[in-house]
Amino acid sequence: MTFVNTSDSSLSGIFVQNWNSRNNIEQRAIYVIEKNPTLYLGIPKEFLFIIELLSEKCQLPRIDIYVTLKKIKLNLPYEILVDDFCLAAASICNVIKRALPKLTVCVKPFIQWKTIEEIRENLPIPFRHRYKNCETVHN
Repeated sequence: MTFVNTSDSSLSGIFVQNWNSRNNIEQRAIYVIEKNPTLYLGIPKEFLFIIELLSEKCQLPRIDIYVTLKKIKLNLPYEILVDDFCLAAASICNVIKRALPKLTVCVKPFIQWKTIEEIRENLPIPFRHRYKNCETVHN
C-alpha cells in the first residue's frame, strides 16, 4: 500500500490510494484468470461465458465465483488467495462458504456419475481385482 500525503492532512487520500491499489489487484487477478481460465479454474476459454451465467443464476459476483473455483481447482492456501485478490483471509473464507453451496445447486444437474457397471468396464485390467468396489478416483 502506498501512503499519499494530502494537502488538508486528512486520511482520505490514503484510503483512496488503498482502494485504487485493491481495485487494480482485483482487475489484474481477473485479467490473469480470463487469459488462461483452464489453468486457474478448470474451464476452457470458449466456455468462460458460463461464469456470467452462474453469476446471474446463483446471484454471486463474478469475483466470488473466480475465488471459489480457483480454490477448488488449485487447492491454494488462503494466504495465496489473499495476495491474488487483495482480500482478507476471513473474507476469502466467507466468500467460499457463501458461494460453494450456491454453485453446487447450480451445477449439480450437469455432473454425471457413471454407473458401477460403467466404472468396472473402464477400470484398467490390473486394477479390476483390487479396486472392484471403487467408484471414484481423486488425484
